[in-house]
Amino acid sequence: METLAFVGPAVGLVALGVTILFNLRPAARERKVKSSQAEFIHQRQQMNASRLRLSQRAAEIHLGADKNLFRVAGTTLLAEKRWLVESPVKLTDIECRWDSDDAGTDPAIADLTRHVLPFRAPGKRFDSYSSAMAALCPPGIFRNQPSYRMTAFDLTADPPWVTFGMCQYFDMIDVSEALAHEMSVEVGQKFRLRSEFLRDALAMDRRVVLPSIGTLTIVRRRAADPIIFLHERSGIALAIATDLYQVIPAGAFQPASRMPQGYLEDDLNLWRNVMREFAEELLGEDEYSGAKSGRPIDYDQGLFGRLEQGIQDDKLSVYCFGFGLDPLTLTADWLTVAVFDEEFFSTAFPDVVEENSEGGVIKNIPFTQSTVERLGHTLAPSGAACLALAWENRELLLGSALNDRGLEP
Repeated sequence: METLAFVGPAVGLVALGVTILFNLRPAARERKVKSSQAEFIHQRQQMNASRLRLSQRAAEIHLGADKNLFRVAGTTLLAEKRWLVESPVKLTDIECRWDSDDAGTDPAIADLTRHVLPFRAPGKRFDSYSSAMAALCPPGIFRNQPSYRMTAFDLTADPPWVTFGMCQYFDMIDVSEALAHEMSVEVGQKFRLRSEFLRDALAMDRRVVLPSIGTLTIVRRRAADPIIFLHERSGIALAIATDLYQVIPAGAFQPASRMPQGYLEDDLNLWRNVMREFAEELLGEDEYSGAKSGRPIDYDQGLFGRLEQGIQDDKLSVYCFGFGLDPLTLTADWLTVAVFDEEFFSTAFPDVVEENSEGGVIKNIPFTQSTVERLGHTLAPSGAACLALAWENRELLLGSALNDRGLEP
């Protein structure tokens, strides 16, 4: 009888314990979700503060795995021989062709990005890297804009040509930032996502390669050293390559508006993209790429018309060296340089801003060997490559100005 007397209370205690545990499980799972999200935010902060160091590490990994890759002009930017031209070509001579193929990222690649994503709900991770950023730590400028995907190229052809199709900006973010995140946090150097690109870092058939165009702005002067301008990229406003110094202007290759596909094809022009970036970054105008609601740009008027006339009058020359890959994110960067006559630059840009929506503008830096050597270690990989290649080709870019001052080419 005494034994039976304890059965009821014991069963009750067990039931109470089960109830408590059952009620605690959801709370514990919610805590796990919040912890995962907080860790993701912290990891991105650490990653953004360490991009140059991580780029060096990533470059070593890719150079060790693929003997076709090399450092561009001694920088961390990576390239294959076929990605660069032997001698700089006029940017306007590169023919851009439309590719109607709308292929996206290989599903296997997309699946591999998920291991760096935080939980959005108990047992469920975010669907993509961009969705995690948008929900947890969105930059000030973060729009899924129509963009151009590079699909093929031949820079040895006459004229050199590149084909582009349509994509969305987040298509690039989802893979490139996941690659950087993995490099920042992976333990044991497994790099499950990056390992997919060790034999083919470009892999245009497996991922969306949305290139950026970086342009080193040089003003040649008769009575003094040429000068350049740099951009201090905001860690708050921007999604990629944040808290770094970069050439100015620089930006993703995107159409000027959200108009239908036919307009995307008409606006497929590297130089027009650079002109819009000049307006945004040196004059502080509102962003053109993808942000306008269906209003075509008249490239014969205003700043754009002046820049076009400057090219025709030989007061402005814009050259391209080809493109390379940022080793950390494997984003493609076209490397260009715009050389202005001093008087024409002053007319085109009478009031260069101190800041724009993407960061601070650093003005009037002497373009000298000591500048190139000093800045090469502080610029984003593509910016460092632009600077180094411009210095290597200074006789072509600045020949008359060098001769006028009696300087060594």
